[in-house]
Amino acid sequence: MLMLAWLTPDIRAAQIRAFNVTHKRGTYQANADIYIAAPLPQVYLVLTDYNHLTRIGGAIRQSRILNQIDPHTYLVFVKSRACVLFFCHSIQETQRVVELTSREVVAQALPNQSNVKMSYSMWRLDPDGTGTRMH
Repeated sequence: MLMLAWLTPDIRAAQIRAFNVTHKRGTYQANADIYIAAPLPQVYLVLTDYNHLTRIGGAIRQSRILNQIDPHTYLVFVKSRACVLFFCHSIQETQRVVELTSREVVAQALPNQSNVKMSYSMWRLDPDGTGTRMH
């Protein structure tokens, strides 16, 4: 979710209004509230362009649709690189992505096809003035 702060070139201006990370029982949870200076339809198009998720930010190195299950459900391969201080890790996930509405998208990694035990994200988009709130 945080990666949307670096949307380029289609969406350049983003402001992180709130960001927090919690750790409980071996699981990290990140929550963000981000303002993106672009209209909601444009943000949604970038988020759902699964073959070009590298436009979202530098952490995503590769993405591609593996299978379209139905008009709103996809299997998507995403390779990314996450770093904390000097420790970096290459993440390879096969995600089941569901477009719930034109404002909500959820993605969950399939552990048997990924190098992560668990990964789940939900993107909620709301119009906010001339831009979009993502939370």
